[in-house]
Amino acid sequence: MKYVAYYRVSTKHQGAEGNGIKAQEESVNQFLKGKAAEVIDRFTEVESGTNGNRPVLKSAIQLCKDEGATLLVAKLDRLSRNVKFLFTLKEELDQAGVGFTIVDLPEANNTMVLGVMATMAQHEAEIISKRTKEGIRQSEKYQSGEWGNQQGTFPPGAREKAWAAISRKARTDTNTRHAYHFIRPLREEGQSYQSIADKLNEEGYRTRRGKKFHSAQVRKIWLRFTDSEGQSKPSLKRTPSLPEMRKAAEELNVYMGLEPPIDSQVLHRKQLLAKLREAKELIIPGHDEFTDPTQDVLDRL
Repeated sequence: MKYVAYYRVSTKHQGAEGNGIKAQEESVNQFLKGKAAEVIDRFTEVESGTNGNRPVLKSAIQLCKDEGATLLVAKLDRLSRNVKFLFTLKEELDQAGVGFTIVDLPEANNTMVLGVMATMAQHEAEIISKRTKEGIRQSEKYQSGEWGNQQGTFPPGAREKAWAAISRKARTDTNTRHAYHFIRPLREEGQSYQSIADKLNEEGYRTRRGKKFHSAQVRKIWLRFTDSEGQSKPSLKRTPSLPEMRKAAEELNVYMGLEPPIDSQVLHRKQLLAKLREAKELIIPGHDEFTDPTQDVLDRL
């Protein structure tokens, strides 16, 4: 008999508990010992049991269909603790002519047995969730208001990682600003949003999500940065303030490695403005990207 083994863990680090990959493998191997059977392939998925979208499980089932094999799982909760998911899966397997075996529940093919055990598994999951939430509510940190994002409750390095993520997201927003300055003269010429979208894609511009532009996105950018009369909004026309230019200069010094660096604390406003304009000429479009406040300053120079 041919089997396709399916293992699942919720996190990459899960392994110390009975549901770890090694424990599942041992359970499957013990089941196969002494049987005239072979495992033609093994699939491992790292995904929460609450997520019904399981591409690896689908691949395992497809192989079972192609090879006439049986899906082999160590424990029922490795498929799911959700009753609806389990019954939907059983129906799909039945329609595909694929059998499945649960090592610790050999009677799972029996609808009544599966229903009872699936209901118990879901009930257990609900109890765990309830106890976890209740534990949080009763904890000293929660009662004192320290639970969450209060000062001092973050683990070492968490703030730095969060700031790095925010900065990365801010830098991707420059795609939109670069696109706007490409869009503006074309719109003033009367070109359509679709025509501009095509030109943006030809020139290699991409949205903040790295996708190609469509007419609706071009229109959204145009309306975001212009008023009802097609004029740039004040934030794009106003000359940057001295504090804004100083912050921008500090970032340019770091990210561009300017030598000599712009001494933003010594230069007066006009001198600083001139230095920033010189630095702007050195920026490589699409390569040098900065946080949103700095890019906003550069756009208004």
